[in-house]
Amino acid sequence: NNGTKWYGVSGNATEKLNFKVADLDFMKTSSDKGANTTDVALDYALPTMEKGASVRTADPSGIRFTSTIAESESLISYGTLVSFTSNLTDCEFMAGALAAKGVQTYAEVAGEKKVVTDGTITYNAVLTGISDYNTEFSARAYATYKYSDNINITVYGSYNETDNSRSIAFVANKAISDLKTQAEVDADPAVKAAYMCRVIVDGETKYSRYDANQRAVLATIAEDYIAN
Repeated sequence: NNGTKWYGVSGNATEKLNFKVADLDFMKTSSDKGANTTDVALDYALPTMEKGASVRTADPSGIRFTSTIAESESLISYGTLVSFTSNLTDCEFMAGALAAKGVQTYAEVAGEKKVVTDGTITYNAVLTGISDYNTEFSARAYATYKYSDNINITVYGSYNETDNSRSIAFVANKAISDLKTQAEVDADPAVKAAYMCRVIVDGETKYSRYDANQRAVLATIAEDYIAN
């Protein structure tokens, strides 16, 4: 695969996936986990995934899913399970269930580097090298805890297709269309701080979260967007 590093890939998924799992800042190879189960009574916190996704505009560009998990002494590892949304018909979105069904196009992307704020860990999973920008990906956060001396338990955060399934074309189209007027940025300091990039759209001054180089990346991806 031309020297591309694969991260967190389960089974022989490197031969089956036509995208690369390669967030250079937030991932490492996933370690083996214990039972894929949520039916054990645990007092451990479940990870939470943010609604939607974002576009990584740095080279290589890709789609990014972001999650959080509370720090804990028993927390061994955490990450994101990703798969094509089309794989999830009549299949529970857990690594064990996907493997049992014979699905090979999925990956467990373990978090390594992260941002920690007031005891909460924030981490990303990014998919790059996507050949079809309208392909929908699903993501679900997981965490592995030490349950006993010989047992580790992997638990999953909530998942639903509406909140946690996106194509990069859909996300890019939303991002490049997310603009504020002069009046809006002048009226709210928080909006002004977030929308700092002045752009001209159809002859009018607007403000974006993204600079000219980032908007160029978004525009290239959004060109292929096909509304469902």
